[in-house]
Amino acid sequence: MTLVREQGSMRMPAIEQVRAETFTSQLQREHKISLGTCHSCGTRDSVYDFAVDTATDGVVWAIGRGTQGTVEYCDTSVSANQRGTVALSSFASEFTSVAITSSRCAAATTLSGNLFLCKLPEPATSGVLNWDEYLGGVSATPGPAETSLWNCAPNHNSNSDMLVAVGSSDSPHARARGHAFLVTASRNFDIAAHHHDPQGLRCADWLDPTVCILGSTQGAITLWDSRTHGTSARFNSGRAITGLRGLGNGSQLLAAESGSMKLFDVRMPTTAALKIRSRPSRSEAALYMSTPEAKAPNTAFDVLPSAQLVARRDDENNIGVYSLVTGRRIRSLKTEQSAWVKRIRFLEDAQGTLGLYGCWGSAVEAWTFGGEEDDEGDIWVKGAA
Repeated sequence: MTLVREQGSMRMPAIEQVRAETFTSQLQREHKISLGTCHSCGTRDSVYDFAVDTATDGVVWAIGRGTQGTVEYCDTSVSANQRGTVALSSFASEFTSVAITSSRCAAATTLSGNLFLCKLPEPATSGVLNWDEYLGGVSATPGPAETSLWNCAPNHNSNSDMLVAVGSSDSPHARARGHAFLVTASRNFDIAAHHHDPQGLRCADWLDPTVCILGSTQGAITLWDSRTHGTSARFNSGRAITGLRGLGNGSQLLAAESGSMKLFDVRMPTTAALKIRSRPSRSEAALYMSTPEAKAPNTAFDVLPSAQLVARRDDENNIGVYSLVTGRRIRSLKTEQSAWVKRIRFLEDAQGTLGLYGCWGSAVEAWTFGGEEDDEGDIWVKGAA
C-alpha cells in the first residue's frame, strides 16, 4: 500500500503488518477486577471509568448508580481475600472521566461540572500505599453554571503536573458553549488558563508536551498552546469529535467521530491529508475506520503508538485491534458481556508488562502481551457476593 502525501510518498512495508499481527497475537486474557454485590439491595455499581496506578498496580475507578458516584482506590497488591478499597471522594453526579498524572495525582470529572484532584500516598516497603499519609483531595467547579465536564487528560509527555479538562454549557445565557481548563494537579487547585470556545467541547489530549488538542461538538479540532494560551482551529472533520488521542510524535492525532476514526497530521494542510482505503485517495483524513454511532465522548478506544496499533469497541461490543499503518482489523477480543464497553486503555503495570485494559458493567478486565495463560483467570473481587 502506498500513501501519497503532499510532502512526498511513503510505502508501508509488509513486514510492519506482519510485526503488528505477531505482536497482537500474544494478547491473552489475564485477570479481572470485579465489584461485589450490595448485601442490602442485591445489585452492583457500574464502573464509569478507571486508571491504573503503575507504581502499585492499584486501580482508581469511578463507580456508582444513577446520579450517585464515588471515586475509589482499589488495592490489588495483596491477596484477593484481603483486597479492599479506599473512598477518595463522592458526588451526587455521574462521573465522566478518571486519570492519574505522571506524579501520581488522581483526577476525576463529573457531569455536574466538578473537577476532583488528590495526591496518592507513596507505597510503603511492602508495596501497599500508606494511607496514614493521605491528605485528602480538593474539588471545584471551574466552569460557569450548567457546565458539564466531559474529559480530563494528564500531560504524560513531560514532567509537569499539568492536565487539561474540557466541558460544555447548555445554558442559553452562556457566553461560550465550550470550556477548556489548564490545571496544575496538586493539593492547591491552580487553574493556569481558561479557554472559551464558541462550540461545545467533548474531549481533549496532548499533541506534545506543550500543545493540547481540543475536540468540539461541531467537528472542529483546535490546538491550544499551554505556554502562550493561543489557539488555532487546525481541522474541521464535519462531525462531532467524540474522542482524541495524540500519538506522542508531536504531529499526529487520532480523532473519533460518529461513525468513524480519522488520523490527522498537523504537518499537512487541512484539505491534503489522506484516507486509507484499498485504493488510497486524497481526502480529509489519513485513516478511516467505522465505529458505532456515539454522541457522548467516546473513551472506548486507545492508541499504542510504539506498535502502531489502535484498539476500539466495535458494533458487536467486542474490542477490535487495528493497524495504524493499514487500518485493517488484526484481532477481535471477545468481551462476552451485555454491558457496553466504556473505557479502553493500553497500560504498563508496575513490572513493566504491557496490557490492554477495558471496563464494562461492574468489572475491569485485562489482556497482557505474552503473559502466561491462565484458563481460570485471576479474579479480583471487591466485597462479598
